[in-house]
Amino acid sequence: MTEQVAKSPRLASLDVFRGLTVAMMIFVNMVSLNSPKDLAPEQIKGLGIFKDFYFWIDHAEWNDSWNLADFAFPFFLYIVGMAMALSFAKYTIDNRPSKEIYWKLLKRAAMLFLVGLLINGAIYALCDISTKGIFDFQTLRFMGVLQRIALSYAIAAVIVLRFPPKVQWAIAGGILLIYWLLLALVAAPDAPAGTFGTEKVMNYVDSKKFNFASFVDRQIIPAAHFHAQGKNGYEPEGLFSTLPAIVSVLLGYFNGIWLKARRMVRSSNSSSMAMFALGAIVVGVVWGKFFPINKALWTSSYVLFMGGWALLTFALCYELIDVRGIGRKLTKPLEWMGLNPLFAFVGSILMIKLTLKNNINGCAGTIADFKPINIYTSSVKTMFGWAGAGHDTVLFALATVMFWSFLCYIMYRMRWFIKL
Repeated sequence: MTEQVAKSPRLASLDVFRGLTVAMMIFVNMVSLNSPKDLAPEQIKGLGIFKDFYFWIDHAEWNDSWNLADFAFPFFLYIVGMAMALSFAKYTIDNRPSKEIYWKLLKRAAMLFLVGLLINGAIYALCDISTKGIFDFQTLRFMGVLQRIALSYAIAAVIVLRFPPKVQWAIAGGILLIYWLLLALVAAPDAPAGTFGTEKVMNYVDSKKFNFASFVDRQIIPAAHFHAQGKNGYEPEGLFSTLPAIVSVLLGYFNGIWLKARRMVRSSNSSSMAMFALGAIVVGVVWGKFFPINKALWTSSYVLFMGGWALLTFALCYELIDVRGIGRKLTKPLEWMGLNPLFAFVGSILMIKLTLKNNINGCAGTIADFKPINIYTSSVKTMFGWAGAGHDTVLFALATVMFWSFLCYIMYRMRWFIKL
């Protein structure tokens, strides 16, 4: 059995795992801009043997399924929890954090939430700035990925700083159980008769609009400030569904605390984590038969299922990198991204919005029958059009990941690390 004493409290595997997750987020976001489900039947036929693979990348439609894109966000929240375990290690029952510490973590969460709002509300189309200005509050989406990270981090941090371990576990389990009961037994009060009760999906989770979580969001968030899918009456990163997302952070925290208690970096740690991971995956699948695995609603079964996969992926990284010391050089590009995740993720989102909203052939103005060609479409076709529909999108997404990895390498060499 391979074994060695840890030389540093910093786990290289955690940085690699974080970088892998950010790379996955960037990749699936780019692919989703022109996924196979948006292609015409004749184009899909042209994808040949790769057709099913491309469909597997983008988010699953609703219940009882999951695609690559559905792994990225819960993985990141899990990593937030693991990092929290390392940064909060000095605080114990006998060494409580001061009020200033709480203000710092709340300030950090507020800044992250604000960045999310600024990204959502900015006007990216240069052609529209003269008439709309640089920020649109009227249709500003209140929630989003960064906003959910901010809220989940802040609430989970308060839980782990204020309560002993047994209470933390009780809170995590209580959230999952209560969320399940509410969504499984309570319909939206404004749901029309006959909305629920399909054979495939049990209880009230089969309706995007009239499940209890979406109903609560509609009471709090004005319709104009929902995601574009708000026209369907639900918010993919809603407020109410952020509750189980807190547990995704706590699961990562529990993993981090457990790992810190191990004095040695050894393979037995990897195997223990793998067994716990498989157990969580099985429980998630079984629970999914009663409460469907659903990313948009962040169902309790989804939390355990994805938490298990996050733990299993980290266990593999831990075994290969920290225990055996192999693959460290090969995973350097991921480690660079893992050391600057905010820079890579936010930068990639800004890149997507700018390339989608701006055209290479200018503004319509008074030109009749003007057909805009956005920068994204032009770049994909120019660089990888030779590969054919679908293939060009995936190749461009991979190139985008490599581009941001290279920028993170430059940041690493300059010793620039952007954090909130």
